[in-house]
Amino acid sequence: PTSSGDRVAARAMLAAVACAAVIAYARLFGAPFLTWDDDRNIVLNPLVRSGNLGALWAAPWFGLYVPVTSTVWAALWHLGDGDAWPYRAYNIAVHLASTALVWLLIVRVGRLAAAERAGLRTDGLATAAAIGATGFALHPLQVAAVGWISGGRDVTATFLALAAVLTWLRFTRGATVAATVLFAAALLAKPSVATVPLAVLAVVAFGGRAALRRAAPAMAVWTALAVGAALLTAGVQSDMATVAVPLPERPAVAIDALGFYLVKLVAPAGLTGDHGRTPAWLGEHAGALVPTFIAVALVAIAVAIWRRHGATPWMVAWAVLLAPVLGVATFSFQRISTVADHYAYLPMVAVAGAITALVLPAVERRRGAVVGAWAAVLVAATAATWWRAGVWTSDAALFGEMVRETPASFSGLTNLAKLACDAGDAARGAALTARALAVDPANPATLATRADCLVRAGDYGAAAAMADRLSFPSVQRTLARDDAVAAGFVNSIAGGLFQSGRPEEGWPYLCQAVAVRPQDDYLQANLRDIQADFARRGWSARCGGRLAWRDFAASVRLGRARADSAKQLEPVQLRQGSSRR
Repeated sequence: PTSSGDRVAARAMLAAVACAAVIAYARLFGAPFLTWDDDRNIVLNPLVRSGNLGALWAAPWFGLYVPVTSTVWAALWHLGDGDAWPYRAYNIAVHLASTALVWLLIVRVGRLAAAERAGLRTDGLATAAAIGATGFALHPLQVAAVGWISGGRDVTATFLALAAVLTWLRFTRGATVAATVLFAAALLAKPSVATVPLAVLAVVAFGGRAALRRAAPAMAVWTALAVGAALLTAGVQSDMATVAVPLPERPAVAIDALGFYLVKLVAPAGLTGDHGRTPAWLGEHAGALVPTFIAVALVAIAVAIWRRHGATPWMVAWAVLLAPVLGVATFSFQRISTVADHYAYLPMVAVAGAITALVLPAVERRRGAVVGAWAAVLVAATAATWWRAGVWTSDAALFGEMVRETPASFSGLTNLAKLACDAGDAARGAALTARALAVDPANPATLATRADCLVRAGDYGAAAAMADRLSFPSVQRTLARDDAVAAGFVNSIAGGLFQSGRPEEGWPYLCQAVAVRPQDDYLQANLRDIQADFARRGWSARCGGRLAWRDFAASVRLGRARADSAKQLEPVQLRQGSSRR
């Protein structure tokens, strides 16, 4: 058992870590929701805003079935009356709680391993585990999950998964049942925790065959639950943008992603919301594979040489926890990047365990020197995390950094363009969207933002000309996946046509926008205004139902051909403001 002095010192260190984390993340408390999916997941999510738990648990939203997280978000929405501060406080509080659970987990696993294997010492285990937990709490990689409101999925799922493993480690029948319920809840918070049972087996195996046999039945049940969650996720994402990666190329993509995270663990520079490291990008930049492959090779050699060292099972568990997002199986975010900082949040639990194993011998020999070095690292990590958290305080900071780190980030360019247009610099916004469309010509958010910027800039002809994009099947497919953006796109085209004095051509675009997104107040106001204008002209016009985008494109092509010889009319101003991203 660990000594009482070791436990007291560890608790004091954990208190210092908690204070440091609060200081590092304090600047987030006044930060708003961000356009980087916070709008989709929460602000524009009718399931969250209504608080209707039946509807919330009945269906997926935005490509994920995460009802546990959505339930928390709904409660926070009503707690703060739609403000962002409860979400910020929640992420930070749960992150601190998870840090405490990480420490408890490492100490518990260390004691069990010492009981199973002769020669393992635990004299400084609590102190060493506090050092490991510091890495979980304050590594700059963690800011992407804690500082991003939508990262609450990662934060919640990790907390529940940690609670599940710790509960299971009591080794009683009742504890096993409770742990299984907690793990199921973690899967329903975010299914990326699916490989937790395999990671548990990797760590438990270090204790010997007896420990492995004891763990196998419960982890088999957890794995079955995880497979079910994976199948459910694949089903709800089937209508989202897919990424085609040939099977022979996927191992290289996965090794590169693993090496990327290894490099960022050691040197967390160049972190950003969009690394742009897609499979296609890797194919064009083969040289980028060299450092990541070297990192993986070096760690693999270390694991092979020190396979009986305490850090080895933790590093194996780290790789296992990352497995769902390495690209062996494709996922929708790969159209932006295979790697993402927030994917490292849960795997940092294993990194904390590895750090503990590495520093434990030094703690046992020279505790004072190690604690002094830890204090210096704590100060540096707090400063780095504080600086990193600033990126997540505003859209301008987040998307500005994206474009600085990844100049071809169509997400960063598109959202910076929207900010520019909203600020009155529509010309700059249009220029930014031109750069974004050069990267992804069919991106619906970019198309919608560009059309909106052109209307705001008074370039009505160019906005109207974007109707030609609807003839492309790739654009039709992407618009079908995003009603909010699609409605904004055709509303802006309608605005360009109305302002150009071609209302007979603009009318079907406005009708399609309203049919796609009938709950949008801006679109309904536009519809009323145009109907009133038509009534003054003595015209009668009604909208039909929603058309599939291919059918709509065909119908407006025919209508445009009939309208080519129509008389030019007085321009009509449409409101801009339909939901855009």
